[in-house]
Amino acid sequence: DLDRAEGKLLSFLEHFDSEMDYDLASAYLRLGQLYDLRHERQKAREYYQKTVNLDNRSAAVLEAKKYLDTPYLQ
Repeated sequence: DLDRAEGKLLSFLEHFDSEMDYDLASAYLRLGQLYDLRHERQKAREYYQKTVNLDNRSAAVLEAKKYLDTPYLQ
């Protein structure tokens, strides 16, 4: 369920301490998608923007760019 997924992702972010930010980008992207599914568009866009700001050339960054304009619908 979305509440449990949100809790796990936020916990991951709270304890994140890796040099590799690809995992961070994926977590931000997934939170953005989760908030879109809850119809919390402003929060979703905030997490998509955090993903894009990492600018790490990951697939998550490319995906987040498209969801800044068009909500994720699953």
